[in-house]
Amino acid sequence: MKITSTVLVVLAASLTACNSNLPESANAGSRAQSTLLASVVKLSAADYQSAVQELYIAYYGRPADPAGLAYWAGVLLSAGAPTDLQMLNASYASNPSVKTVVDSFANSAESAALYGSGTASAFVAAIYQNVLNRLPDTAGQAYWADNISNRVQTQGQTALAIVASASAQAHTSTDEQVVNNRLITATEFTAQVIGQNAASGYSGSASNKVASALLAAVSATTDTTAYKTTVAASVATMAPTSLFTEIPAPPATGFTDKTVFVASDELNVLTLAQEKLIGTAPLPDVHQSYLKMVDGSNRFWVQGGGGSTLFTTTDFTAFSTPLLNGVVQPVFGPSVKLSTQFDADYAGASSVFPATNMHDLLMLYHAENHYGQPYGATGVTAFYASVGIATSSDAGQTWGGRTQILTGREPITNAAAGTAIGAGNPTAIVTGGYIYVFFGDFVSKNGAFKGQNALCLARSPVASNGAAGTWMKYYNGAFNQPGIGGLCSSPVPAPTVKSGISFQSDADISYNSALHAYLLIFRSDDGFFYSTSQDMVTWAKPKLMMATVPQIAALSTPGAEYYYYATLVSPDTLSDQTTSATGYLYYAKGVQNSALGQNTHSWYRRSVTIQ
Repeated sequence: MKITSTVLVVLAASLTACNSNLPESANAGSRAQSTLLASVVKLSAADYQSAVQELYIAYYGRPADPAGLAYWAGVLLSAGAPTDLQMLNASYASNPSVKTVVDSFANSAESAALYGSGTASAFVAAIYQNVLNRLPDTAGQAYWADNISNRVQTQGQTALAIVASASAQAHTSTDEQVVNNRLITATEFTAQVIGQNAASGYSGSASNKVASALLAAVSATTDTTAYKTTVAASVATMAPTSLFTEIPAPPATGFTDKTVFVASDELNVLTLAQEKLIGTAPLPDVHQSYLKMVDGSNRFWVQGGGGSTLFTTTDFTAFSTPLLNGVVQPVFGPSVKLSTQFDADYAGASSVFPATNMHDLLMLYHAENHYGQPYGATGVTAFYASVGIATSSDAGQTWGGRTQILTGREPITNAAAGTAIGAGNPTAIVTGGYIYVFFGDFVSKNGAFKGQNALCLARSPVASNGAAGTWMKYYNGAFNQPGIGGLCSSPVPAPTVKSGISFQSDADISYNSALHAYLLIFRSDDGFFYSTSQDMVTWAKPKLMMATVPQIAALSTPGAEYYYYATLVSPDTLSDQTTSATGYLYYAKGVQNSALGQNTHSWYRRSVTIQ
């Protein structure tokens, strides 16, 4: 105990009295005591957690993440390092493993970003501010800066020594109280990250800044017990909202050749009358999206009426949503009507999935600009479609950050009255390191592509969270065209249809566990077809899964049934991006009115089995 007392006194004095480095006798004593402790007490990685937290605070200005805490505690345990911070500092010069650990923190990019590359004096001032929440006294700043300038200590060792010196002071010391309160808070933060399963969310600069700000607000007088509520609330903003995670790429040889059967048990999930009553008709109007949330709820984002509505369900048959004065309150809709915004006049949620931090949600949506004209006015039915992305931080109840990410082969300037062109109706799957999106590319009859619409594919690295400029379209065998304005071609073979008029539209993509393959569903003239793939670019010849009346003829036949927007959902999975041997095919079905308008559809469902 006398050795420890000596070390504490020497370190404490260095904050203001400009003492020199610890004498060799103190270092030797530290090593001797460490060896003695190791021989008497069976240490574990948990014994090093406080020291690791102090390293994170000193060098990163934030609490440790769970993986980092476990890793570095294990490294210190393997090195036989002291568990006490002052002794750890004293062993920097004598224990190569300790030096390696400290230098790893000090020389990291994160530490460099925090402290910059200024003068030794500026570095010391930054350490004091970060660790002690104050500016250094003149003598203390000069002492530590001289040590660095004269190469008595490295910057890395200096940061550790300052923290150790402060923590060695009497409990009545303001510096000691700041260090102790921040250690308590950092420990609580990491525990909350583990308890709230928020490790994936506590990753990256954004969440690091949140954690740093939380820690910086802790002072000598902070009530750390009361502050736990603030810590828990902060971590909650990083906790995952959905149980869905990225889908591993399937094995190249794992495909199981089975057939997709659609039953005849058609159920009208929401009738047209019901939809009109609550203000969602016609619904659905694009691909539907499903996610199972951490709280156990099953959420559907479905476009209809004036915007996209968030529905919940327990049995995948009855759906509910809050009403205000008997009318739904859409969670997403057009930006600024009749403006020049790409999503000014229509914005329909099509695919919703977690961002890389697992807390925020990303939405891909079908966007339209109606050229400043009210859609449906006499002779005005033109629009330019594109695909946008938006972000939600409250489990999909509100959305922001709208950005256009995909446009069609034809630019918006090529649109003619009465013509709908562009890119739209997206469906996404997160797999193999990419966000893949199938979308329809619509072209004008008299333009360069002579009315040859296409079902196209694009992808963006998962790490980018689908940001604009990261998307590449598939074209003639490779992802080699930009998302904005690039060419595209369909990787899916054309289906065989009775009329000979084959088209592909309104896709739905998932990974199917019964087939051990990606499963693509789309609409063509004879009904809904499906195709399978192991790599997202090589697809099997499509097969008919649900026959309908010819859809091309229906466009010009009053009273004919029309079908759109098939979405396969398996209740035993976590998202519409993963399906299994059973599920439901949700889709839109309506009847052409006398004006050949397609605004009478409502939400239907049929059972699906794969065997």
